[in-house]
Amino acid sequence: MGFLKKILEKISPFFTMLKEKLKLNKVIEFLKSFYKRKVLFILTISIVVIAVALSILLSRILSKNAIEIKPNQEITIIENLHVNIPKGAFPYEKKFNLIPLTKDSNPEIFSSAPFIDVVYDVKAADGKTDFSYVPMTFRYYFPAKYFLGIDYNNVALAYIPDDGSAFRVFPGCYIGYDEKGYFVEAKSFHSSKIGVVALTPKKQELGIKVLVEKLSPEPAILIVPGTDRNFKGYFKSDESSDLNFWSVAFSNRTIMLYNYPLYEVRSKLYQDMVTDYFKRSELKSYIEFEAERLATELKRFKNFKFDIVAQDIGGLIVTYTLLLHPEIDNIRRIAFVSVPFKGTNISNPVYFASLLYGKNPSALSKVYNLDDNVISSVQTHIFTYLETVNTYWNEILPNSRLLKKFEKFKFPDSVKVVSFMGTRPPLGIDITGSGLAKFYPELIKGQGDGIVSVDSAALDGVQLVQIDGDAYTFYSKSEFIEKLKEFFTFDEIKVPEYKDDTYREYVSQTEKEKEVYLSKLIPYRFSGATISDSIVVEPEEKLDYPGNQIAIYKSVVYTGGPDGLFANGTKLMDGPILNLKETFDGVSFRTANEIYFYSPAIKKKYNIVYVSDFLATAEGVYTAVQAGEMISFWDPRGNKIVDLKGQYGRIKVDNNYLIFYTNKQIYVPKLELLLNVPDLENKSIDISDAIIYKNEVLSVTRSYGFLFFDIGTTEGNYVGEGWIGNIKIHHVANYFLTIGKNFITIIDIPERRVLKIIEKLDFDVINSATDGKYLYLVSKDGIYKYKVREY
Repeated sequence: MGFLKKILEKISPFFTMLKEKLKLNKVIEFLKSFYKRKVLFILTISIVVIAVALSILLSRILSKNAIEIKPNQEITIIENLHVNIPKGAFPYEKKFNLIPLTKDSNPEIFSSAPFIDVVYDVKAADGKTDFSYVPMTFRYYFPAKYFLGIDYNNVALAYIPDDGSAFRVFPGCYIGYDEKGYFVEAKSFHSSKIGVVALTPKKQELGIKVLVEKLSPEPAILIVPGTDRNFKGYFKSDESSDLNFWSVAFSNRTIMLYNYPLYEVRSKLYQDMVTDYFKRSELKSYIEFEAERLATELKRFKNFKFDIVAQDIGGLIVTYTLLLHPEIDNIRRIAFVSVPFKGTNISNPVYFASLLYGKNPSALSKVYNLDDNVISSVQTHIFTYLETVNTYWNEILPNSRLLKKFEKFKFPDSVKVVSFMGTRPPLGIDITGSGLAKFYPELIKGQGDGIVSVDSAALDGVQLVQIDGDAYTFYSKSEFIEKLKEFFTFDEIKVPEYKDDTYREYVSQTEKEKEVYLSKLIPYRFSGATISDSIVVEPEEKLDYPGNQIAIYKSVVYTGGPDGLFANGTKLMDGPILNLKETFDGVSFRTANEIYFYSPAIKKKYNIVYVSDFLATAEGVYTAVQAGEMISFWDPRGNKIVDLKGQYGRIKVDNNYLIFYTNKQIYVPKLELLLNVPDLENKSIDISDAIIYKNEVLSVTRSYGFLFFDIGTTEGNYVGEGWIGNIKIHHVANYFLTIGKNFITIIDIPERRVLKIIEKLDFDVINSATDGKYLYLVSKDGIYKYKVREY
């Protein structure tokens, strides 16, 4: 204070001088006097400069570093965030401020969400919450360390709702790269607190994925989902395929899912494909792009016949696929679920922005003559749907360029089609008779289900079925499932059905001394059977090896199942493992994504194929492909080996022979040997397993019979229906062992007779294998090893 007092004392003569009418000579004298005191002069100037600087700094602090986005300014750049507001996005000039929020200034934001960098609060300068007529674009550049690869979608652009609830990922945001680095970009009709979040690292699944595989002549069910996340049918959040709504509804069918990122984060790989396609496409349509991808996938699975269930946008993709590719011929039937063939007003942002968004429900209730709660539900439903469809919004508007292409389209005569929809909108919405009804027919009870109206879901010549419920619930109703099953009924190929009580598993005492002399070979003899403990096979030990499948190569017991592949109990690979079996010099199996040939010396993997059966070798994959009542067998080079009659086909290696068989024929390529199931009056014989021994081919049948062929005469001989194990047949030591569900029938080879004693088991057999000395039986409780007595 003393220092400032002295300064004021020195300056006061200046003010005294002014009082004396500013006499010039006195002013000059004063300046000369003041200049002599240089130190005091410099100090005064410094104080002025500091005061100005402090005022500027203070103004910035008070403004919280807000950066203005001016109206009609298309791109605003602030460090790592780029904002693009298209011209005409709002009906009037609108300014926004970008306010950075950091861990230091707003720790509560970062403690409750996985944001990896600064969050920006994009706020309207006028304080009004508006919904844009066309989407704004937000691009955020993130550190390169978070980019894990072109097929990962582990980084997303997210926002915090105005109500402060948990962060939400912008549906349909995508990862990209330019000269400035890696970024994630989203399109949105609204602003908020925006930042980048790190998600669980995983590769994005694209295309057709097999959820549940069944060896069945019936067409596979292909699910093409839409905006409803639950339509994929997962019962668990981890999307485990072992629990799926569709596999429960169609337990005898193979279930497949077409994956495309409608609302998920889009990987760089996916977005690069989109960008490249848009360069060549006039329409620049995501639906068109996905239609091309689906066509490619259907052609990849050309050996499958499909029944398709498709929801809203998924249904448009399926329809456009057939419009673009009439050559596709492996679709049998299509069930559409709430598909807006003529568009939906729910995706109209101008309607929503003008009529509903950001407005008080109580005020609107008086305008539209609706309850407050109904107004609030309408706002929530439309906002959620518009956000979910994101980049697809303008393609599904009524009279869009894309939908106009459907006007003259007719489905192929070979494809049967039905259209389903609900009877009422979701969330208790019904705007019947209100001022909103003319804008949103989809929200009128009886006329719409929340996504489509009756007019939009209808197609010329296609039955429209309404099921009680809204678009998000009616497809889970029993009424829908029953009608869908009826529509998907498959009766083109009738496979003989065998039940456990159709045939007697053991012969009675009255069936004695029956012999069949139909071959030049000495016939197999039997004289009745008794269930007891056999002296031929005896339990050795129980092996606690994981898995429900088994194959043995060079005395190593390989097991496989949901938990992986194991060798003598030691884990080799993660699961799930499917179709494990012995092959030439190793074992063959498949995982969810690849086919493997495996041996101690070599491991090879091949692209997945979905066929009736396959066998992997070191040279490639043999396949069995079903086409109606014929099975085609192919070598690894793509050459057809043989066509066999039947409803299912199998491939195996036995005694170093490759064996192809169906339920009606057997073919051994090495011997160029074709064998036919004999025609027996009033009997239907279907082979379930086959092996080769010397000059015989031996098989067991589904009807508990024993069928053996003389290789020399190719004649088939059928005996013992009712008492032969029908799961597998093995050659162990001097015996053939036929494996039933809970018994073993023993055939003495040198004596060519069936032993009277049938080994009864205390467990159910799932699978079996042999190393030539021991028999291994797989049960749900483990693997039972049996010793086989030799002569």
